[in-house]
Amino acid sequence: MSNQFKSTKLDDIYKILNDANNVFIYSTGWEQQIVAQQLQRNLYLAGKMAFSFPSAVDEMSLQRTHIDANDALIVISYSGMNETVLKMVQNFNLQGVKTIAFTSFRQNRLSQIASYNLYYDTVAKNVQYQNRKEQFFSDLHVLIDLFTMGLINYISKTDSELED
Repeated sequence: MSNQFKSTKLDDIYKILNDANNVFIYSTGWEQQIVAQQLQRNLYLAGKMAFSFPSAVDEMSLQRTHIDANDALIVISYSGMNETVLKMVQNFNLQGVKTIAFTSFRQNRLSQIASYNLYYDTVAKNVQYQNRKEQFFSDLHVLIDLFTMGLINYISKTDSELED
């Protein structure tokens, strides 16, 4: 995971987040919402104001008039195939909002329409409860932490260059 992350060029994404007036985070599931709240906290530590919305597209629709091209939208989705979310992201793209998708590695439409993409794996595990297979999102948790540490480094470097 960390080797793959190191090979990803993130300066464009970091610049967008550093320059954004506000960062909005939308997640599509229960585990993704937990990660979104952690990302919100991490962005706060990096000095960025972020707003995390629960998996309720109507709330993002209400915000549409308050989100503009000076803001950034991060969408955390496992499948990347929810039609309502895809429509929401397309609408924000048309408004000039930079969109960043955190999605699974499998092919999905969200990764095709977002301005930028970061990918994560999940681990499928059989669980005894109701005898079913569950997905575990440990790579997503690691990705969020690595991403934030990189953003903090980018901001520090940018600030020191401005001082020189």
